[in-house]
Amino acid sequence: MAVVAMAAIPGASLAQDDFPDRTIDIMVHAGAGGGTDLTANAAISGLRETVGWDAAINRKTGAGGAVSHQYVMQQPCDGYNVITLTSSQISTIAQGKSPFGIDDLVGIGRATVDPIYLMTAADGPYPTAEEFLAAAKEEPLSIGLVTIGGGDHITVFLMAERGDLMQPQAVPSDSGGTAAVSVVAGDLDAGMVGVSEAGAMIDAGDIRPIIAFTEERQEDFPDVPTAKELGMDLVRPTLRGFAVRDCTPEDRVATLRDGFAQAMATEGYQTYLRNAGIPLDSVASGEVFEEAIQREHDEAVEALTALGLM
Repeated sequence: MAVVAMAAIPGASLAQDDFPDRTIDIMVHAGAGGGTDLTANAAISGLRETVGWDAAINRKTGAGGAVSHQYVMQQPCDGYNVITLTSSQISTIAQGKSPFGIDDLVGIGRATVDPIYLMTAADGPYPTAEEFLAAAKEEPLSIGLVTIGGGDHITVFLMAERGDLMQPQAVPSDSGGTAAVSVVAGDLDAGMVGVSEAGAMIDAGDIRPIIAFTEERQEDFPDVPTAKELGMDLVRPTLRGFAVRDCTPEDRVATLRDGFAQAMATEGYQTYLRNAGIPLDSVASGEVFEEAIQREHDEAVEALTALGLM
C-alpha cells in the first residue's frame, strides 16, 4: 500500500529518477590522441573524481563531425549523449552539412580556448606582424592551414577582410605541424599554428608567432600582439566545449552543467590545460560557451558565403 501511495503522489517517480544513473556517452568526432580526445578524457577523469559519474568516449568520426551529430540525432534526448563540440564542427553546421542547426544545441560548458597564432619563419622576410601586414596589403601571401572551409580558413579570410589585406592563398596541410615545417622551409609565407604543434620549432628559434587570435596577449608570448591590437576585431582561438540537444530536459541540463563545472575545476583537468599550453580561464559556463559558438557560427556563415563554400 505504501508503494501505491507513493505512486499516487505527483512527481514521486521523478524524484526517484536519479540522473545520471548509467554511463554518459561523450561524443568525440576526432581520432585518439588529438586535442578533442584529450579534452574529453580529462573531463571524464574529473567527472569520476568529483561527482562519481560513469562516462566514456563514444567515437564517431567523419564528415567534420556530421557523423557523430547524425548518431546523436538518433538517440533519445535524455542527456546521456554529450557532444564534444569544436570550432571545426561549428563550420560543418554553418555549411548545412550537419543535421543540427546551431540553435539545436545547448551549451554545457566551455572546455578549452586553445590559442592559434599566425606564425612566420624567424629568418624569413616577415619576422614581425607589421612587416607581414604591410606585405599582405600589396600581394596575396601564402598561408598554411589544415582544412579549406575550416576554422583556420575562416580566420584567415576574416583577417584579410578586417585588416584591408589582399585575400591570401590558403594552402591546406595535413596538420598545423606540417604547415609549420613548410613555413620554416620557406615554402609558405606563414601558417596558422598552435603552440603544441610548433613548440620544438619555436624553442629552436626556427619559427615565431607574430599575431595572436585571442582576447588578450598570452602569458607565454607577451610580446606577440593580438589581432585586435593591430586593428582587426578578430578573436578566434580553437574552441572546444560540451553540448547537448536543446530538447534535453532543463533539469538534466542544469545537472550536467554543474557536474562538468566541477570536473573541469579539478587539479587533474587544470594540469591538462597547463601542459597543453591552454589558458586556465578557458573553462567557462554553458551560457558563455553558447555565446562563443553563436559568434563563431555567424563568422563562419559570413566567411564561407563570401568564399563561395556554402
